[in-house]
Amino acid sequence: MLELYSFDLLPYRNLTSFPGWPFPNHFFDAERGAVDYAEHIEEAVLCEELGFDGVIFNEHHCSAYGLMPSPNLVAATVAARTSRLKIGVLGAALPLRGHPVRIAEEYAMLDCLSRGRFIAGLIRGVPNEYFAYNVRPAESRARFEEAHDIIVRAWTEEWMSFEGTYYQYKNFTLWPRPFQKPHPPIWVPANSLETIEWTARRRYTVAQTFASTELVKLAFDQHRKVAGTLGWAPPPSTYAIMRHVYVSTSDARAREECEEAIAYFAHLLERAPNVLALYGDSGAGYVSPGAFDYKGMKVALDFSNLGYERMNREGWLIDGSVDTVIDKIRAQHKETGFGKLLGIFCFGNLRHELVKRNLELFAAEVMPHVRSLA
Repeated sequence: MLELYSFDLLPYRNLTSFPGWPFPNHFFDAERGAVDYAEHIEEAVLCEELGFDGVIFNEHHCSAYGLMPSPNLVAATVAARTSRLKIGVLGAALPLRGHPVRIAEEYAMLDCLSRGRFIAGLIRGVPNEYFAYNVRPAESRARFEEAHDIIVRAWTEEWMSFEGTYYQYKNFTLWPRPFQKPHPPIWVPANSLETIEWTARRRYTVAQTFASTELVKLAFDQHRKVAGTLGWAPPPSTYAIMRHVYVSTSDARAREECEEAIAYFAHLLERAPNVLALYGDSGAGYVSPGAFDYKGMKVALDFSNLGYERMNREGWLIDGSVDTVIDKIRAQHKETGFGKLLGIFCFGNLRHELVKRNLELFAAEVMPHVRSLA
């Protein structure tokens, strides 16, 4: 059965122009920000009432793009106000954290607070955030893999010692331990060849976030290929796809209501410099030269060229009437074989009232027709 989640970037909705990167913080209105937090928590709690499987939050820094430098705080708040909903953080940016055991502790605590409803996302973070945290991009992958090993061992071993290049621990024991055994499910976004293969070796859920349907299929096919060489046939639930979703009473009405929010997302929020612009052809180590043999890594996405038409054409956006949205989900499922749909139902500067109606229409009219896909 297809799993359906609301993926929340928690964007700041009150910009009037692109302020450049890094975003100067005088553009942040604390009163407006407080309203944003309250509204997004209300939207997440609503997802339980509507029958969604879960809500997913993520971590970003120094930007209006996402107001969750600590998504664990939002996840804990939602956990306290729900009883069934799965709650995921996709995820903690491992290389940007000084102590991986802190992530292991907080994730274990969230798993206990939610009584086993937590999903542990592990990510490398977007490249421009390495500037903000003064971490060398060339260390990204090695730091990520060391931190991952420490976290999993802390969750599963009574005593843990680790001697790595970046992290060292001696006789560490984790309190609290995770509610789920051996640990919460691990999801990893994979947009490079190395990470796709890394997730396949570990049998983790692999997520595709900002990518066209063509590139999602390429990534999932590569994952299945690697898994096959390891004697593993991944079920559809291994594959998660993130899409902007907007449902309305007609195709024309959907465009009228969400096109401005799509433009706000692409032209104001997402115009941080990408890895290629910042670090050159090899990403100064953030992306290995070998990864450029993989087609997906050859696309230097310029968000200023994204808009309603292109996002629709390439599959980023699933919008329209109920029937149109159902058809688009079925078409992308047939092409890529995902088992988890992470819908961004609140994007750009979309108003709270429209977000709630979007969620309600999707749950009432779309959800019953797509549940059986996987």
